[in-house]
Amino acid sequence: MKYFSEKLNKVFESEQECVEAENKLEIEEKEKAEKEKQLTETRKERAREIEEQYKKIMDDRKEYQRMINDFVQDYGGFHCTFKSNEPIFSDMDFFDLLKYAFTW
Repeated sequence: MKYFSEKLNKVFESEQECVEAENKLEIEEKEKAEKEKQLTETRKERAREIEEQYKKIMDDRKEYQRMINDFVQDYGGFHCTFKSNEPIFSDMDFFDLLKYAFTW
């Protein structure tokens, strides 16, 4: 007698072969689902870490801006030299640089 598996869409010689193949498929599907769940959780965790780091950068930038504003109010201007390879240029808005370059 032959056995047909609807899950696998395949014919088997014995009931035992059919059950074993279906069980193997279920195990593989569970492992795949668990791996996908783990990848999703890892992705969420890493995204959260990036968001936290971004928040720290923005908080630090606000503090930096406040300090410069206070300095300019107290002393009338602020001069600072940046090296072209420093990452501050990518973090600051061009107009922020102009704002502090032309304080009169």
